[in-house]
Amino acid sequence: MPTILAIDDKQDNLLSLSALLKSTIPGCRIVTALSGGQGIKKAKTQNPDIILLDVHMPEMNGFETCRILKSDHGTKHIPVIMLTAVKTDPESRIKGLEIGSDAFLSKPIDQFELTAQIKAMLRIKYAEDSLRNKNIFFEKLVTERTSEIVKKHQQLILEIEERRQAEELTKEQANLLDLIFEHSLDRIVILDKDYNFIRVSKTYAKACQKDLSEFAGHNHFEFYPSILKDEFDEAKKAKRIYQKSTRPFLFPDHPEWGTSYWDLGLVPILDKEDEIKFFLFTLKDVTRDKCAKDQMNWEIELNQARIDISKELISQDYDIEKVSTQALKFSKHLTASNHGFISSIDMNTLENIKLRSIKTLREQSSIKNQKITFPGGNDEIHSALWEHVLNTKKAFFSNSPGKHPQFKEIPEGHIPLKNYMAVPIMMGESLLGVIELADSDRNYTRKDIMAIQQISEIFTLALHRQAYKIEKQSLEKNLRQLQKNEAIGALAGGIAHDFNNILFPIVGFAELLKEDLSKDSPLQENIHEILTGAKRAKNLVKQILTFTRQTEQELKPLRPHLIIKEVIKLIKATIPTSIQIKQNIDPQSKTIMADPTQIHQIAMNLITNAYHSMLDSGGVLSITLKNINYDDSLKHLKIGTGPHIFLSIEDTGIGMDQDILEKIFDPYFTTKPKDKGTGLGLSVVYGIVRNYGGDIEVKSQEGLGSKFIIYLPAFESEVVAEKKPEILADQGGNEKILLVDDELPVLRLEQKILQRLGYKIDATNSSEEALKKIQFFPDKYDLVISDMAMPNMPGDVLAREIRKITFDLPIIICTGFSENLTPEKAAEIGINEILIKPIIKTKLLKTIRKILD
Repeated sequence: MPTILAIDDKQDNLLSLSALLKSTIPGCRIVTALSGGQGIKKAKTQNPDIILLDVHMPEMNGFETCRILKSDHGTKHIPVIMLTAVKTDPESRIKGLEIGSDAFLSKPIDQFELTAQIKAMLRIKYAEDSLRNKNIFFEKLVTERTSEIVKKHQQLILEIEERRQAEELTKEQANLLDLIFEHSLDRIVILDKDYNFIRVSKTYAKACQKDLSEFAGHNHFEFYPSILKDEFDEAKKAKRIYQKSTRPFLFPDHPEWGTSYWDLGLVPILDKEDEIKFFLFTLKDVTRDKCAKDQMNWEIELNQARIDISKELISQDYDIEKVSTQALKFSKHLTASNHGFISSIDMNTLENIKLRSIKTLREQSSIKNQKITFPGGNDEIHSALWEHVLNTKKAFFSNSPGKHPQFKEIPEGHIPLKNYMAVPIMMGESLLGVIELADSDRNYTRKDIMAIQQISEIFTLALHRQAYKIEKQSLEKNLRQLQKNEAIGALAGGIAHDFNNILFPIVGFAELLKEDLSKDSPLQENIHEILTGAKRAKNLVKQILTFTRQTEQELKPLRPHLIIKEVIKLIKATIPTSIQIKQNIDPQSKTIMADPTQIHQIAMNLITNAYHSMLDSGGVLSITLKNINYDDSLKHLKIGTGPHIFLSIEDTGIGMDQDILEKIFDPYFTTKPKDKGTGLGLSVVYGIVRNYGGDIEVKSQEGLGSKFIIYLPAFESEVVAEKKPEILADQGGNEKILLVDDELPVLRLEQKILQRLGYKIDATNSSEEALKKIQFFPDKYDLVISDMAMPNMPGDVLAREIRKITFDLPIIICTGFSENLTPEKAAEIGINEILIKPIIKTKLLKTIRKILD
């Protein structure tokens, strides 16, 4: 159960922090302190596993408190996470790290980040505590063993010296020597100056698997000709003691025993003339100690590996490449492997995404820059050795890979495999990647598997964090695109509003002028051109509003093949003869619900783009329209089930690369010259199609042309549009109408049009004045026509105020665009009709009569 010390001068902060920690780290013990001094005392007495320290505190701030904690021998090993209410600057962060803090967190604290930091610090502290305790134990053990060996050697030297100085051994001394050679746990041998056996201990004979009598009359190097010969000769020449600790030894007669380890010493015994008379040769079996030391070193290395990889994992400048490098480096070191790689696997495509490989693998393999995939058989079972881990999702190794049941011939150019191991990177039951290693300097063992499995557990978190990072970047990108589109939409709406207020009087006064001129007047042609230009301008505004999805759509049932044929007929006149048009238009195409203008716009945009891509080289423009039904082959599209129409425009032009394909539907993106396109065409097409519940599929390859496919929902059976009774456009009246518009040209135009047809008009450019007129004379007017974008009081607000006075007075709102005034909202307010500017005279008059009649 971890103990966490929280230091903060505010009691409320400590209470909330304690609650957060208990909820995220069940079972933890929380100790609190309200000042730096109090925290230092509790750190010494409570011995916490981790300290959370607020930076800004009176009397003694967090930096000073951290410095004192890290300078004290009793508390310097406790990890300290500093908390600050403001984002720390680099100087503060450097200062904190220099005095010993282990991490920084900014308030308000993210509970997941805090939990991850605390757990990581706890793992590091526990590993460091374990490492420190084991080092202390090992140092003590080595000191004791060395002292014991030296002491025993010195004791034996003294005994030999005493025997050498004596003229003869007494019986008591002889018995003592017999006891030593009989019962000593160490292997003891006495050799003459030429290394002939004089006497050996019982333990030495047993270690050599020989009887005591077998040594008499033999030389040491008869049994072991090459072992220690040079060392013995050097000790003999120098007349000094030779000692060696933990020397590996393989018994020549019994290689199956394996390698053992020995502490050994050769002591020259000199006579009075300082010449060598005997050698005292001692051996002590330290194989068990050596294995224990190796195991401890292995655990230390593994823990250090986990610590270093974890540091990269939790670092603020996290990079999957850095974590991969660390994980592969330690995997190679712990298993003594020469080749290998670490990767993540996309289980949809089974593509093996190599994150890091050992340098020698890259240098020695002639297979370069190829993606590794794992194609399964009909039963989805992978058949190669290096795919075995995919089938079992379990780690395995083979020191004879050629004999493994799933071994296949190695691809040409691949390095040969002496031995091989693979460890899956798992998240629950899901396979995220693999760590594969080969050609170790020794045989692989279960111990190697255990080590790499522990590394894979940490790397699982790295892949999980990488996936989170990619998802976060994608969401941020989508948010930026959404914000950009909203800004463009607001701008487009404002432009449309102002432009419509300019167009409205141009169209209206041109229509009035056309009525006033005789039909045979030469000015009629000029008026016609003015109205034609104004209509084009109106369509341009409509195109902008279609892009922002703020236009009124005249949706009705229609058969798209008629519109497509009309577009082809229009476009043929402009297409050069070097471009051949192939069309496959199904005359039985199903009915769709759409605005004819927008379907015309889709076809015109796509066909124009297609033939523009073939202007220089010529080619074939193929146009296909047919009926299709939804099936599994279309599930990647954002469309509903049921019948659809399929419109395909394909060219053999210049095509597009992947970078361009990703941007073609972005507003204002174009590859055409400055005077050849605005970059709005495909954006508008995409907006229309998605608004109808359809989708667009684009296939293109640079130099091989492009293919745009439009899917639009269709009706199962033929739909006949309901015919509405015709209202005469020139039908006038004598009703009293109140006009409200802040644009004086628009106000004068509406007044003239309506007065010509007998209507009684009261006009004002102020919403407040219009409201006062109705308040004073609520029964005076038969109809109110108001602009939406009025200063001080918009048209919808005016309508709400009118409805507070009277429920019967009809209201028409005119707007160039308004994303706030939908038909549903208008009906809720009590608005009878919405007219979109620029308003054609016939549309205005028909709407007035429809409401008044």
